[in-house]
Amino acid sequence: MEKKIFSKNYSRLNIDRISYNLSKEIINTENIHNSLKKTQKCPECEINLPIKIKKFKNIDEQVNLCDIDDEFGRCSCGKRHLDIIMTHVLKIMKDEKIELRNYNLRNGPVPLITPLTNHPNIYLKKNSLIILHTDLTKHIAEIILDEVSEIKGVLKGNSRKTVGKIDSNCEETSYKILKGNDIRCDIIQSPLGKIAINKVQHLSYIEFPNSSENKIINLCNYLKSKNYSREEISKLKVLDGTCGNGTLGIFLLKLGVKEVVFNDIWKPATIMTLVNLEANGFKMIKERFNKNMSELKSDERLLPKTKITKEKN
Repeated sequence: MEKKIFSKNYSRLNIDRISYNLSKEIINTENIHNSLKKTQKCPECEINLPIKIKKFKNIDEQVNLCDIDDEFGRCSCGKRHLDIIMTHVLKIMKDEKIELRNYNLRNGPVPLITPLTNHPNIYLKKNSLIILHTDLTKHIAEIILDEVSEIKGVLKGNSRKTVGKIDSNCEETSYKILKGNDIRCDIIQSPLGKIAINKVQHLSYIEFPNSSENKIINLCNYLKSKNYSREEISKLKVLDGTCGNGTLGIFLLKLGVKEVVFNDIWKPATIMTLVNLEANGFKMIKERFNKNMSELKSDERLLPKTKITKEKN
């Protein structure tokens, strides 16, 4: 994987030979409300739904595939139901003779909505969906992006495999981006408000908001069991080992801990942690990269390698 480069304000990211314009893609504390507002369905969405697709039944047994195009099932507000969109994708895969056990929604690509909450809106606007499947090709990805306007990125890979790197002796694992843009965002609801976790999806493991929210609840319960006072919490120095895209460490910063060290052997994760820190109103004041824990001196292991503070208004 090639070198990862940020500009000083993290407006552009070059990673894995792909250039991303973060200023147009990232959801942050300033635009999170408007981003979620745009995903809300209108009163006509359900009325304009032409058919309810059954997930275990073949699509050609439920709808005339010749009728399906980019306008099929589209509401006057511009949105379509997720199942209609994925039926459209399956139609293209069937036309291109991709061999599936059954051409139903359960055997189709994994849909990854952006932005995604714990209670996702299933009526989607344009450029709000990334799909993942083991049998997709670049040619089919080009057709899908050309014909299905809701889809912004197409990935090839097995959703059951964990993206990243377990330890220094293991090979890196990632999905392959076939076409489009795969930056997406999970909106995590915490006791201290919403947290925006942006991801480069082909370099990020799939974890949905409810899983992250459960981890935050467990963390809160642990801190509660320790009977920490607010003053004691404000003095805590915390290591967020295997930090991923930074969810737990960012929550702790919102909680008011003094310092958080974000650590992960998977470099793309630490890079997106930097993006998410800025997106959630924090800034780095000290950084140290490219050191394994085994390489640190004994006294260094007890000291924060990255200090993060709340950005002043």
